[in-house]
Amino acid sequence: MSQTPAPKTDQALADEQAQIRLLRDQVDALQIAATEKKRPWFKDLSMVLSMLALGLSVLSTVRTVYRESAGDVKAKREEIRGMLVTLIQQKESDDSAASSRIQTPSREYGVLLDAIEAVEKEVPDSLSYSEYAEIGALESTYGDPLRGVIYYEKAIEEARDDVERFRAHQSIGAVFFTASAYRDVKRGESEHDIATNIACAHTAPNYGYLCAIGFAYWATGEFASGQGATGAEYAARALDKASGITDPDWRDETLHVLEEEASRWGTFSPRASARLNAMRDGGTDEGPESDGGAPSDFTDAAALSSKTTTALDAGSKKGPSRRREKDSR
Repeated sequence: MSQTPAPKTDQALADEQAQIRLLRDQVDALQIAATEKKRPWFKDLSMVLSMLALGLSVLSTVRTVYRESAGDVKAKREEIRGMLVTLIQQKESDDSAASSRIQTPSREYGVLLDAIEAVEKEVPDSLSYSEYAEIGALESTYGDPLRGVIYYEKAIEEARDDVERFRAHQSIGAVFFTASAYRDVKRGESEHDIATNIACAHTAPNYGYLCAIGFAYWATGEFASGQGATGAEYAARALDKASGITDPDWRDETLHVLEEEASRWGTFSPRASARLNAMRDGGTDEGPESDGGAPSDFTDAAALSSKTTTALDAGSKKGPSRRREKDSR
């Protein structure tokens, strides 16, 4: 005989309903979680806002660092320029002094050049051609010539045209010809070869001037190193190039430089002076001369190398007044 279950109390019913609600809530939570997992992150507004905030923060940090870095570079460049101005003024003062030729350079040169090097290392590759070239010239004369070469090489990297490249290579060649402690005739010849090939590859009058004086400086270096025959060869080439310049202003400038250099050409000086006087007076140019093994038939320097064929700058046909600003030796 079956027994009728006892009726549930109100408490028991309340407990069962509570369990049912808990189970329903858990099921709902699982369904929501499953739905959210299927939703792409870019459709989650909170996630998108968080990513945007992070991106803006990173961008702001990068811009701040860049501004600080650019400001630091600018400040250090101004510091270098200030020291350069001081050195240049000191050099001009020494050059104007009657006894400057027999005086030992001021200690200020060495101190400031060391300071410039220290600051420049903090902002490498941030200076212009003219700044690097000026430091190179001062180092070569009053500091460490090899450090001067390093700055000339940096100037070449920053050069804007073939005139500047010519000047830097020619200056490096001069260092290796004239710095007795670091004399390297082959390196000097190599740098002068590059310089003259750069200049002689062009046909404009200002490059004709550079071509002629390039050979003249090369000749001076050879004579200073005891290479008389080779010096005579390049001296003759300089005279040949000068005789081919038809622009009267550039021709006059070229003859002026060659007259100065010819005084350093030893036994070849009288011949060079006679030929320069003939050109200056408008007389007949007797053509290439030979001395001590120098050939009488000279190959055009533009054909010696194809290293440089860069385009002629727009201002190349301007007269010597422009040259004085850029090409003062």
